Amino acid sequence: LFISGQPHRKEDEMKYLRIIAALILVCGLASCGSGEKASSTAPNDKVAKVSADGLTRSDMSKWRLPTDPYREADTILISRARTAYFRYCMKSKGYTYQGRPEPPEGQAERYVNSAGRRLFDEKIASEVGYHVGIVPGWNVYQYSHDTIEKYKTDPGYRDAKNSCFNKLMDQYPVLKSYEEKSETGNALLASIGGAEQGLGDPKVKKLAATWKQCMKPLGLSDLPDNPMLMPGPQLSQKIGLNSGADAPQSAIAASPGTVSEYERKIAVADAKCRISSGWQQAYYDADWNSADAYVKKNQKELSARLGQIKQVEATCREIVKKYS
Repeated sequence: LFISGQPHRKEDEMKYLRIIAALILVCGLASCGSGEKASSTAPNDKVAKVSADGLTRSDMSKWRLPTDPYREADTILISRARTAYFRYCMKSKGYTYQGRPEPPEGQAERYVNSAGRRLFDEKIASEVGYHVGIVPGWNVYQYSHDTIEKYKTDPGYRDAKNSCFNKLMDQYPVLKSYEEKSETGNALLASIGGAEQGLGDPKVKKLAATWKQCMKPLGLSDLPDNPMLMPGPQLSQKIGLNSGADAPQSAIAASPGTVSEYERKIAVADAKCRISSGWQQAYYDADWNSADAYVKKNQKELSARLGQIKQVEATCREIVKKYS
């Protein structure tokens, strides 16, 4: 998003940036759908379902859903455009703007999918356990930390950034309109999120009990009834996991291989049980079906949303071309 990110108090500012960093890592910095028609075959050449609008192909490994193309514009493209413009604008004010880092080639969806959903499978569990995965070479927390320090040592930098942000919005009204809708909350986006109702499916609820039975040999004292609630409070405390806005990076995110062997062992067993119990497949199928039904029912509104997204992305490409 084109958020200016300029709270007034330093305490608010630090908390704000930590929240932003957490959201970036949890929600991802990847594109949210190109709007191109999807192929009817999966990457492994097995037949896959295609959404009612023809834009999305099913893929449980990346948790693709029919609602994905309508969520947000390509956030990496937005970041790239913002960086290009800010570098140009802030240079005239005597500042150097580094910009938010981009993911290494092919790594944007290593831990989070293109719609911002965290992924969880045996491989991810073996790398980062239950922590949010940090892609090597793409640590957004470091960017956030550097930004905080820059604000502390140079208040003029913050003012210059605010000024450039306002100029960008005034120069490109389509971005301003998109930003304002994002800030105030969009009813359509809320309804999109509400359309993905896989967890409420009776079959999914029933298979959660099978998953729990599979997990019992691990001897966890606070094993939840729903796999999505893993890890429970006691396990979270034991492995040092804390999703609070003021938590240090190590309590939220981790690079591959840096979490404890114990956490990885539990997480891998969890990932295996989700598959062997049938829960994960049932959950994905139910999520897909409910999202696809929503897309069928709301094509008029969704088409308008997709048009706005395409307009924003075209504008961002224009900015990158002009100011890079």
